[in-house]
Amino acid sequence: DELDYSNDSSSTSSNCYLKTPAAPVRRRRIVEHKIKVNAMSRERRTKRHQ
Repeated sequence: DELDYSNDSSSTSSNCYLKTPAAPVRRRRIVEHKIKVNAMSRERRTKRHQ
């Protein structure tokens, strides 16, 4: 997953990203956005089947 910075230890920018206090909030927003996108694509799929 390209949005998960915790596994990327080679990049110094991701290390700085994890040290910022806003990181958990931003991660939660990313997760919520992913869930929203998944739900939208699922709705689109079910509408197509009808």
